[in-house]
Amino acid sequence: LFLGTQTNAEKTDYLFPYVVKFGNLGKSPFPLDKIHRMIKLVRMLNYSIFKTIWGWMGVVTGEKGVKKVILPHLRYQDVEQSILREFPNVLADDSSLKPLAKIFARYFRGGEIPPNLALDWSGCSEFCRMVLTATQSIPRGKVKSYSWISLQIKIPRSFRAVGNALRKNPLPLLIPCHRVIRSNGTLGGFSAPAGVDLKRKLLKMEGVRFDKKGEVSLSLLNKV
Repeated sequence: LFLGTQTNAEKTDYLFPYVVKFGNLGKSPFPLDKIHRMIKLVRMLNYSIFKTIWGWMGVVTGEKGVKKVILPHLRYQDVEQSILREFPNVLADDSSLKPLAKIFARYFRGGEIPPNLALDWSGCSEFCRMVLTATQSIPRGKVKSYSWISLQIKIPRSFRAVGNALRKNPLPLLIPCHRVIRSNGTLGGFSAPAGVDLKRKLLKMEGVRFDKKGEVSLSLLNKV
């Protein structure tokens, strides 16, 4: 079900675009009445901080969709400070963003993240958007190399620039940059509170196999 951009009768207010794909949210998909209730008039940036089994997370949304995802931290205050430092005028809105919080909570319990949630690409360069779009196509349980991404965007040997773009990814998990590793099976970097350890933990949760050296099995990696 796609709930896209709409306006009210006066054509003055913007309804936040949500996408919910039924069947991807586990055994309890959102019924239609809840989908309608979660749509709210949005005039500015909003945020929510919520707890998952992996720690405290945060999301920031605007008129165009999800703008920022904060990966799990041990402390609520650390997530809040990270959000307010980057978005000082953002407003808390736990009620409207509760469906997003549920999506992330289910992800850490083995659920899928809907692939077509509305995302806010503002502030992202053309190159960055190409990299993130290619990364978004990598399915759960799979990994690709930085070089693979460079070929997908038709800029061969741009793997270092690809790595820099992924390091700045504002939408981790929605754009699964943790699924991009080096061609030799080592993980590369990861900009998150726990760094590469969190990247490895995410991949293991998704079913990616590691060898005794702690590297990804090359049989899973489409080398280029």
